[in-house]
Amino acid sequence: MSENNNAKQIIKFSGNKGEWSEIYIFLKLLVDGKLYAADRKMNRLPNTYLDVKKIIREEHKGVVLDYIPGSNIQITKNGSLIKPIIPKTEYQAIMRLIWEYISTSSVGAIQIPDADVFLDKIHITALKSPATQTAGFFGGTTDITMEVSDYRSGINSTVGFSCKSDLGHKATLINASGSTNFIFKLKGPITDELMICFNNIFDNKGHASINDRINFLKENKIEPFFEKTASPSANRNLILSGGKEMPEIVGALLKFFYWERNGKKSNSTIRDALNYIVRNDVANYKLPDLETIYEKKLGSFLYDAFTGLRFGSNWDGRPSVNGGYIVVKNSGEIVAYHSTFTEQFKDFLLDNLAFESPSTSRHGYMTIYKENGEYLIKFNLQVRFR
Repeated sequence: MSENNNAKQIIKFSGNKGEWSEIYIFLKLLVDGKLYAADRKMNRLPNTYLDVKKIIREEHKGVVLDYIPGSNIQITKNGSLIKPIIPKTEYQAIMRLIWEYISTSSVGAIQIPDADVFLDKIHITALKSPATQTAGFFGGTTDITMEVSDYRSGINSTVGFSCKSDLGHKATLINASGSTNFIFKLKGPITDELMICFNNIFDNKGHASINDRINFLKENKIEPFFEKTASPSANRNLILSGGKEMPEIVGALLKFFYWERNGKKSNSTIRDALNYIVRNDVANYKLPDLETIYEKKLGSFLYDAFTGLRFGSNWDGRPSVNGGYIVVKNSGEIVAYHSTFTEQFKDFLLDNLAFESPSTSRHGYMTIYKENGEYLIKFNLQVRFR
């Protein structure tokens, strides 16, 4: 915002459904004053919630705004009350207006002029909350930071949540990169000639055809076996998350997706992959109740990926999101999975994620190459909410 001859310029906000959803969540939390937890099917648990004491935003470095729910919502700037105090009914009206736009609009960039005026009045200068905060509240994948009170203990804590919406494109949990490649050794009657044939199988758009390439390997009785991660950091972080066997387990998930399912999304959920690694006991535990063991391993890995584990750099093992995950449902209701109820959140991740195959050329996989006389191929890991 700027002032010119005492006339304030109002920011004209423009954003996609996901970005406007963050403002919707912000306003709804202030209006409701509570954040309800959800079960694994994303149903609200009416008796399990956090009381929202305040929402913290740092619009400009060193300027901390606290938004305090109540019959009238108060705003403080670096601890000092800002006047005039805007009635809660105005927050409700703009919240409903934003919901009407984001739930019905079919355009990519949404503009809501009446919301611009209101957001200016409450000192909002960006749809997305800034990613850093001088007091150390923000970090990693945090979208909104709040001081909350646990309904059971009454203890106050400052926590950060990631915000997602069911309205727009589904978010990725693990984004593809060169660091999410896993290397497999090919065994069977492989030759240089077959390697060349494989690498020249394309679809009618000139893209590597994953389905046809995998079928070519199967027809020639050539099978991939996990060798190692492409990134040393990925190997280290997976071991930190789930022990020495974790790279092998994640490699088996990829073998399920690319080899068993030919890289197709249908029937390629995390639950489908879990059943596969249980049936094959890929870590060779040789123990009873393997489903419980692998579900625990995989749930913890997905939780770590959500809260901070990345593949391209060393991870310290600590979560960068200490609150959890808030989702806007298609009904406009918001629910959360938070660290107080970690196991429910892990169940949610296991039930609501699936594999997908990103660009083979961009991420450098699904091509056979030779190294030290061995034939190798890379499979890439990308996981998205479904």
